[in-house]
Amino acid sequence: MRIGAEMDSKSLLLRLRNGEKRLAYATANALRNTALKIQQDEFASTRGRLSIREPGLFFGSAAKPGGVAAKIVKFPNATKGTMYAQIVAGKEAVERMGARQVQGVIYGQFERGGVKLPLRGRPRVGVALTGSGRARSSMAAKLDPNMTWKGMGLAAHVGSKKVKRPSGKAERGFGAEGSPVPEFSLEGVRWLGRHGTFMLLKTKKHPLGGVFQRTGSDRGDIRMIWKFQPEVKLDKRLEFFTTAKASWARWYREEFEKQVLASLTHNRFNFVR
Repeated sequence: MRIGAEMDSKSLLLRLRNGEKRLAYATANALRNTALKIQQDEFASTRGRLSIREPGLFFGSAAKPGGVAAKIVKFPNATKGTMYAQIVAGKEAVERMGARQVQGVIYGQFERGGVKLPLRGRPRVGVALTGSGRARSSMAAKLDPNMTWKGMGLAAHVGSKKVKRPSGKAERGFGAEGSPVPEFSLEGVRWLGRHGTFMLLKTKKHPLGGVFQRTGSDRGDIRMIWKFQPEVKLDKRLEFFTTAKASWARWYREEFEKQVLASLTHNRFNFVR
């Protein structure tokens, strides 16, 4: 008994004429699917390495994935000859999302390590302390709304009188949304806020100062909510490029083979005895 396989030669010739086009589409589809899988691998890596407080900002939504952690800004297009995919992260991703403020986005600095510097016009970085009764209950938790700059409403006082903030632009002693700028604090001014909060520019234990909260009537019944630092060191933990390379090595060949096989299955075989 013998079995063989035949292909309609006319059909084969027609398909060979379109072979280059079919290969281009197969490659583009494989690149697209691989980019999507790299994106998901970057999301998983980020979740395992950082405490994420704003999932929507970092990962987008199920219907529209992409954010600070990994945003695909260019998909391959065989018709246009665009045979590559582009994925961005960090500040560039925020810019592509249409956000105006990117100065405070430090995600990308975790790739090689770096420092978080004060925002423009500020000499120090405010670090929210964590724990029970602090600005954050844990590293993964969002700020207590009462302990944000806006929530505390710190304002300059001379004696018992509140110093009125000049209208118009942020002026000497005041920053965005009326929050105080520590280095410009005027002599004799006390910074007092809601919920028993107050700011000290310098203490024996904390020479750079911070924001404190009164917890009782005794002089020592206070706790630190925010501390000021000249900068915050950021370690190397992200491994964004390492994750992308490993994901490419894992997925691209499989995706390309799938696309080529899908294209070949359009050919008709006739089995004969």
